[in-house]
Amino acid sequence: MRAVRLPYSRQNVNERDRLAVQEALKSQLITQGPIVDAFEQEFAKRVNAEYAVAFSNGTAALHACLACAGIGPGDEVITTPITFAATANAALYCGAVPVFADVRADGNIDPGALCKAISKKTKALLPVHYSGRPCAMSEIHALARKHELATVEDACHALGAKYKGRRIGSLRGTAMTVFSLHAVKHITSGEGGMVTTNSGRTARKLRAFRSHGAIYNQACKRRGSWFYEIRSLGFNYRLSELHAALGLSQLRRMDGFLEKRRMLALRYEKLLGPDPRIRFLSDQAHAPGSYHLFPILLDTPRLIKQRKSVFDALRAEGIGVQVHYIPLPMQPHFQLNAGAEPGSVPNALDFYKREISIPLFPGMSEADQDSVVQALEKVLDHFDSRGDG
Repeated sequence: MRAVRLPYSRQNVNERDRLAVQEALKSQLITQGPIVDAFEQEFAKRVNAEYAVAFSNGTAALHACLACAGIGPGDEVITTPITFAATANAALYCGAVPVFADVRADGNIDPGALCKAISKKTKALLPVHYSGRPCAMSEIHALARKHELATVEDACHALGAKYKGRRIGSLRGTAMTVFSLHAVKHITSGEGGMVTTNSGRTARKLRAFRSHGAIYNQACKRRGSWFYEIRSLGFNYRLSELHAALGLSQLRRMDGFLEKRRMLALRYEKLLGPDPRIRFLSDQAHAPGSYHLFPILLDTPRLIKQRKSVFDALRAEGIGVQVHYIPLPMQPHFQLNAGAEPGSVPNALDFYKREISIPLFPGMSEADQDSVVQALEKVLDHFDSRGDG
């Protein structure tokens, strides 16, 4: 088997990024300093939000959002089965229960299924913009208003995406939006997360939560420059100056990253569009995505049956494909701790059986992309011609 030559994604770090981190190392403050503040302010501007609050990672950011929304024991949070475990675990961290609503054909949560999942215990809706393509947020917001629920968007795939003319991260009707700054996301701080909100009160709660619940305000300062108050449980979820320096440098390259991802995605659509054995997810005019992933869906019974063999053969060709995601109700953890049942999300199970993510990242060349397409066609031709799995 060949070594994987093209991963499904890869960070893009240049000399300017490295110099930014080196400069941060020269500071007397390598944590809780001015670079984090600058990163938050510039991030908020880029998504047209009033406030941005940085966290040590996206999982911590999700936890903070639900905690600051008042989610607690006995509550339910409705989310999608097609996501990473961190999304649903955030509810469990708060003592609440994640409830899974089925998805549409594009992998995003189905508002109709979401509506049916709402109960008297539901306190928040947690949609995920799968692969960077926005969910049907108008319908989700309408449900949230009707039932007086908080809406928290998991936009870890969706930095740079838009919905009806507004940047994801600034939508009216959403309390908080979470972004990931992990290495394979649109921009990276190594590890990191960011929450955007249009509420000053919410931003203050988030900042306290990430720093042990400590509050530093004018009333405290009048009692002494050393004085602070801890009024609620918090955690050490702070982002360091070093991580923020990398993130800020990457943020200034974001437009180029997004444009390269868009170009590659459109080129994939052109190259693969004529093949009836697969389909892919296309943008809607009112909701242009940010192309975090390029999922393909096998579209013939024979290939669906042989998905594992197709996956392994692509890896053998040096193409670092991945599957996003194993539906969370299939995981023993969520069956035991959330009462999840795989049979309750048939569309998600069908999506999972078909899905393979092929490489997409800004450092790819067109020659790299041609190699992916050639390997994919070779593998599909081989398995499509076989009579069984």
